[in-house]
Amino acid sequence: MSGHSEIRRLAALILVIGLGVHAVPAGASPTGAQAFVQNLGDEILTALGQRTVSEREAYETFQGIFSRGFDVPWIGRFVLGRYWRVATSDQQGRFIALFEEMVVQNYMIQFSDLRGVEFEVTGAEQRGQRNDVFVTTAIRPTPEAKPALVDWVVRPQQDDGYRIIDVRVEGISMGITQRREFASVIQRNGGRIDPLLVALQEKVLQNRQ
Repeated sequence: MSGHSEIRRLAALILVIGLGVHAVPAGASPTGAQAFVQNLGDEILTALGQRTVSEREAYETFQGIFSRGFDVPWIGRFVLGRYWRVATSDQQGRFIALFEEMVVQNYMIQFSDLRGVEFEVTGAEQRGQRNDVFVTTAIRPTPEAKPALVDWVVRPQQDDGYRIIDVRVEGISMGITQRREFASVIQRNGGRIDPLLVALQEKVLQNRQ
């Protein structure tokens, strides 16, 4: 596998798709966001090294990381875009549940090829009125490979914690990419959301096998 494809696999690992508006704590700082990303990366790589746990235990571990690191409701709203507003409450709830399970499943699949990846935080810069922090990491898929620089956009939360709201690999937003893919499915089906839910359900069931 090439280093380029391994870097894209790592991008899939930390897919971030929430761009909701939150009030931010006055004391938010690049240092806190930088530590948050480093700790999350260390936790993920530690999970990668667990070879003796069951598949269910691995799923629960990755789901816990996802829930702590990302704001799932905002993720769903951003990915559906304008279609979130026309979806029923039942469709919204089904989408959030299916989307979260699909993402965690995808992480587990991608993780199997990412053991040994080097992950290093190299800097952080606060930008914009929302106090978002761009945390830059150097990701090296193999010891001899040239590191790729990946920006993690972190937004401080009201509880003084942090959530990653976007990941930019080679200048491409992972959140916007996923949003466009889902919108394409909905548009091909006459603007109906149910066909997307069916597709997600099929994907989730396939990954369970």
